[in-house]
Parts: sequence; C-alpha cells; structure tokens
Amino acid sequence: MSAHRMTNGLKMLAFTLLLFSFPAVAFADWEDILAKFRPRITAQEQYLDNIFYTNTNRISDYITTISPGLTFSTSPSPIPFSSSGAISSSGSGLTSFSTERKEVKYGLDLDYSPGFNFYAHNSNLNYVSQTGTLNTWYTFGQHLTVKVWEYFIRSENPWENYVTSQPQPPGVYYLGTNQTLAIYTRNIFEPSLTYQFGREDRFELTFQDMTYYNTSPTIEDYRLDSLTPRLTYWFDIHNGIILEYRFLNADYQISPDFTSQHARGRYTYRFNPQTSIFGEYTFDTVNYESPGVNYYVQNPSVGITQAFSPTLNGRAQVGYFWQVPQTGNTASGPSFDVGINQRTTRTTYDLAFRGGYQYVFGTTAGSTGFTKYYQSIGSITHQLATRLSVGIQEWVGRYDYVQQNDQIDWIWQVEGNVSYQLFRWLTASFIAYHRQDNSSVSTASYKANTAMLRLTATYW
Repeated sequence: MSAHRMTNGLKMLAFTLLLFSFPAVAFADWEDILAKFRPRITAQEQYLDNIFYTNTNRISDYITTISPGLTFSTSPSPIPFSSSGAISSSGSGLTSFSTERKEVKYGLDLDYSPGFNFYAHNSNLNYVSQTGTLNTWYTFGQHLTVKVWEYFIRSENPWENYVTSQPQPPGVYYLGTNQTLAIYTRNIFEPSLTYQFGREDRFELTFQDMTYYNTSPTIEDYRLDSLTPRLTYWFDIHNGIILEYRFLNADYQISPDFTSQHARGRYTYRFNPQTSIFGEYTFDTVNYESPGVNYYVQNPSVGITQAFSPTLNGRAQVGYFWQVPQTGNTASGPSFDVGINQRTTRTTYDLAFRGGYQYVFGTTAGSTGFTKYYQSIGSITHQLATRLSVGIQEWVGRYDYVQQNDQIDWIWQVEGNVSYQLFRWLTASFIAYHRQDNSSVSTASYKANTAMLRLTATYW
C-alpha cells in the first residue's frame, strides 16, 4: 500500500473518529451547542523595516491584517488561540495544544483563522493566509485511546514556527528564511493510538504525514511520512524504560529522496517522585537515493530531572555524538539539553541551553540535512496586574550545515511584548522584535526590526 493510499485511509478513520466525538454535543440543546463556539476578530498594524529579510536593498513597509477566527471545543473551557500565521509576532500561527482529559472519553477541538494581509507600498504582495488545527480523541473502554491531530498553515511569513501535537518551547523554528515572500502551505496529519496497560505503562503507535508546497520555483516541495511505535514500561516504582523506533520516508521534488530509521532506548531510575536519573542511547541511519551520501549517527547520553517544587522543574542531559558518512569526514561533538522552567499564577519563565545535532529535512529553504547546532532560549512573562502582562523572549543559535559545504549561521532574536485587557472581550497588545542572521554566506545574512499593534475582540 502506498503512503498516499495509507494517508487517505487514515483520514477516513479521522472522519469516523469525528463522528464518535459528536455525541458530546449531539444531544445537547442548541443553546449549549452555540456556547461551545468562540468567534473572534483581530486587527493588526505592523511596521517591518526589511520585508524580504535581505542583506542589501532593504525595503520597509506597513502591513495591515484583518483576521477573523472561530474556535469550537467540547472541553469545559475554550482552547487557547493565536492569530493567523501572517500576523503572529514570531510567524508561528497557532501553537500546538491538547485539551483531552483522561476522565473524558471523547472530545473535539477545532480552530480556524484566515488572515487578510495588505501592504501599504507593495500591494502586489497582498495575500490571504490561513491557519487551522484539529484535535479529536475517543477512548474505547478503559485502555485504548485513538487520537487524530491535524495542523494546516498557508503563509508567506519568512520564519515559520515548528509546530507539533505536543507543546513546543518558544523559539523553535524551521531553519531557513523565506526571503522571496513566496506563499507556502504546510499540512501535518497525525493519527495515533495509545494502549494503557498500567498506571505508567503504555504502548503508542503514531503515523505522521507532512506535505509542504511553495509557490516559488526555487524552493522545492516535499512529503514526509513516518511511523513510530513507542513502549513505556516500569518494572517497579523505581525502574523504567522507553523503547522507540521510527521509520521515515522522504519524497522531494528535486533533492535525492531518502529513508531514515531512528532507534532510541532510555533507562530511568527514579529515586522519588521529584528526582530521576537516566541513561539513553540513540542510533540513526539515513539512506539517500543517488547521488546522496548515506550516513549513521550514534549518540549516548545521561541525564537527570528534578522537581524543585510543584511549579519549578529542572533537567540536564549531556552526551556525545558521532556522524559517520559513507564517504567524507566524520562530524562529532557534545550534545546537551539543560533547562529550567517555572509556572506560577503571576510569572512564567523558561531558560534552556541545547546543543548537538538535528535533521533539517523540510525547511522553507529546502533540505539542508544533518546540522550541528548550539542554542540558548529564554522567555519570561509576568502578570503585572489583573489585566496587564509583559513578556520578553531571547533566542540565539549557531548552526553548522554539514551537508551544505559547512555553511555556518549565527541567528539571534530579542522580542518584547505588552498585553492589556481593555474589556473582558477586548485585548490590546504591542510587540516589537529585532532579528538577525550573521551567515558565512553573505546572501543569507540580514537584519530586521518590527513593531506591531494588535487588537483582538472575542465573543463571550
């Protein structure tokens, strides 16, 4: 069975699952059904001093965006939302979220938001953006849960947030800058099933189909299909393992197609509910069609997680990796993930330092392959008053594109925002940021500054 036929079959399964979800509202009266909808509208004015993110011949413009939106949720409270991808401060569109609760057998969350974008001095760039998410699940009996998550974005934003079915920390983007402002679409379809056979023991099977299309002839289209089984098992209260395998098939328009296999094993020893240590080993293989160069990667590591309090958590993981190509030089270096985060009623902050390697398959600029990186991300949001909040985010990273003649980019951004709830239904926000790329390839370098004022009205 081809991946395309498999995806169509799974989408039929998703439709069936939607039918299972509707009993949550099907027998309610119309007033209850309508109460589950949350319409909204956002108006934004943005000034950007380098709309093409270029190193020379910088062009500035004012961009006006009108973005209506609609959320439907069977959950007790509406799911959070963000404005359309075209007007998000970081080009993110909707962030990923999951509202399913174990005590609820079925549920359905939907959100859709078009954006009408108008350039003051470059009207040929006017376009309509779209962002939407679907999250639905159904639990059969006490153990088996089937879930379908789908995400769609149509945008021309130069930076695109990396969105998955699991919440991502701030500052995680697809590498590559869309300097042509060509319109692209990305659709991620992810059905999964989970069989819970113990309090912390479960088997998960996840299929993901990702398609990317770009209107620019210089940026290729692609499709990624993957299947991931994962087993989590605790022998007793102290000793547990995670075993994971992923097979991925990549179909590119121009670049060599490839398949990859990923295997990960982790053993965890838990001293108490607050403190755990673990050892992990990851092995990956990537096999290209000609003229691509095959390689494998090994990455052993050890780590610790610590809950300092109910609201303060920390983690540290360190290791070393080796990338061994079939021909050419070996790439190696340390891998690490050190972070701390806190969630209180007034203040939320995240601080993380990451490094090692990642696979940049499917960026807006094409397939750059195996990439060494070092990254620091920090964000803090503070509720100054009941209706007033402020936030700041910093992000800096060094990226060595090993398969692209060792191109090296230093990319950093700093952003500040203020949000004030004028009324229960109306919120005003001001956002400003500076973004910069110092690249070893001069045409990839740029500086960009923006400031935007946003008003969002939500029906309650």
